[in-house]
Amino acid sequence: MFDIHTPTDPETHQKQIYGIVAAILLILGSSAFSYFYLDFMKAYHIDKLFHFLAGMAVYKIFEPYTKHRGVLVLCVLIIGIGWEVAEYLTLDMVAYYGTVQAYMTDVTGDILMDIFGPLIIWLMKNKRYLTRPS
Repeated sequence: MFDIHTPTDPETHQKQIYGIVAAILLILGSSAFSYFYLDFMKAYHIDKLFHFLAGMAVYKIFEPYTKHRGVLVLCVLIIGIGWEVAEYLTLDMVAYYGTVQAYMTDVTGDILMDIFGPLIIWLMKNKRYLTRPS
């Protein structure tokens, strides 16, 4: 059903390894940044940018391993939800945001950005969705 395959080209495989390392460094760097500058992140919603870029990175890293692009978007969504669950379990986010409504607004925005990142790449690759019919 999910036709998963590995790239046979060593150069492609090496690029994927570099992509995985870069994504891990991005996640660690953004976590360190947000730890020291939480008020800055809260005021300007910089975490939305991180979620958007992380969604794009995950999509690009795992793209050579499957032909089904919808599976990639679903995987990014699952990772994003997992990230939000981890935040909820490890941090007192409701106390940080003040109300449950403000926290849920943040979670919703984060998950939407997780999905918009790969969808932008998918739309750019499928130009038929971007052009008007003649």
